[in-house]
Amino acid sequence: MINRILIVDDEIEFGKAVQRFLRLEGFDADFAVNGQQAYYKIKNAVIEKRQFELLITDLMMPHMDGFDLINKVKANYPLISIIAISGYINQKEVKEALRPDMDGFLEKPFKPDSLRTMIENLCIYRKSL
Repeated sequence: MINRILIVDDEIEFGKAVQRFLRLEGFDADFAVNGQQAYYKIKNAVIEKRQFELLITDLMMPHMDGFDLINKVKANYPLISIIAISGYINQKEVKEALRPDMDGFLEKPFKPDSLRTMIENLCIYRKSL
C-alpha cells in the first residue's frame, strides 16, 4: 500500500498542484523544491518512523538533480518506489529514467489520471510482493 508520497520539483506551482491533487486522492503528500531538501525529508521520515512509500521527482533541478536523488534513495532506501517526471529530457536521460529499478516515468505536463493510474498500478504490484 502507498500512503506517504514525496513530490520533488523546482517548479513550485507544479509541485504544489501535484501535492494538492494527491491529497484530494487521500494520500499523505509532502513537497520539496530540490533533491537536497527531499533527501533530508526522507532521512527524517525514516527516523520518525513515517517513511515515504513513493517518491515522485523531477529530473532536472538545481543543487541535486533527480538522477542524483534517485541514486541516493535507491542505495539507502531501496523500498521506496520512484516515479520520475520531466518536461526537459533527452533520449539518453529517458533511457536512464526507465532503468529496471524505476517504477515509472511521466513526461510533463501529464494528466492527473495518468499519475493516478500509475500509482494504482504500483499499489497492486506492491501488494503482490
